[in-house]
This record gives sequence, structure tokens and C-alpha cells, in this order.
Amino acid sequence: MGRPRSSVARQAVLAAAADLVVDVGVERLSIEQVATRSGVAKTTIYRHWPSKAVLVVEAIAAVLRPVATPDSGDAWADLVACFEGIGTGPDDERSAALVLALLEAAWRDPELARLADRVFEQRRRPARTVLELARLRGELDPGTDLDTLVELITGAVVMRRLVLRRPVERRDLERVLGVVVPALRPDALDDERTAAGVRA
Repeated sequence: MGRPRSSVARQAVLAAAADLVVDVGVERLSIEQVATRSGVAKTTIYRHWPSKAVLVVEAIAAVLRPVATPDSGDAWADLVACFEGIGTGPDDERSAALVLALLEAAWRDPELARLADRVFEQRRRPARTVLELARLRGELDPGTDLDTLVELITGAVVMRRLVLRRPVERRDLERVLGVVVPALRPDALDDERTAAGVRA
């Protein structure tokens, strides 16, 4: 049994909108173009997406690789798992182009900026959850500013992927984590024990 027609039409609209963002950009994209490319009537599109901004952000979010929230008990490994492999998948070049188009357009469109912020916040949340769990386990100081840590980690990832146009591999993440959250380094506990022994 095939998917309900409403689901098929929805996916066609989202795919057409994402393709048009890549082809013509966010600002030049129109609902009429989406209707033509997807084969779905404009009235149907507006019934499900009240504005172009809502449609564009949902279409881009649908293309992005899902971000899991690992909880292995090893914060270092879990943070690596949150980000490792960005830029290495078959659709990642397209995803990067979509994110750049969204960021550029959001500077001039407050509604788009507000909606995009929600998407990016959702994508930051797994890393923050990993750090929250690490703090609860005593791996981080109780006063650690988790939001700043997440910004530093994701900022480094965005810099590498979108500015330098390079994939994000394990060794890159481990270098970043070693600087940003050294308390989570695999050898951090041994360092602390050594330091304690010296003080004793």
C-alpha cells in the first residue's frame, strides 16, 4: 500500500522548495514556482504553509541530517557522535548550500530569522543534553556555562564546514574538544590524579 496522497504531496512540496532554494535562492523563490515544480496547487500549499518563510525553513530542515542524542555515559564519545561525519554524506553538499542560503536570507527577513533560530536551536540541543548529563555525573564543574560550551563547539564545526568547506572528522572534533572542554579528555582523570599525587 502506498503512502496517503496528502503525504506524497507534502513531500513533493518540500522537495521542490528545497530544490528551488538551491537553484534561485530564498528571496527569488515563489510559491507559484513551488506549485509548478511540485505539481501541487498553490491553494493546497498555502493551506499547509501560511507563508513562504514557514515553507522554506521546513523544507531545509527536512533535508538536514538528523542529530541524535547519544547517552553512552562517556561525554567525550557522545559529543564526537553528535558532530562526526558532517560533510561526508552524499547529500551534505546540498545541505551546506541550503543552510548558507537560509543564513544569508535570514539577515533581511525577521520571520525567517525567527524560524531559522528554532531549527538551529533544535540542532544544538543534543550537544547541550550530552553536556548536561556530563555535569550531572560530575564530569564538569556544576557552574559550567553549558550554552557557551555548545556555542564554542558548534562554532568550530560551522567554521570548518561552511567557511573552510571541509568535512568534520573525528580528529577535528577531538582537537576542538581538547581545547574547549579539556575536563572531558579521556586522560583528564589521570592528569588530575597525577596532579593530586604531586601536591600530596
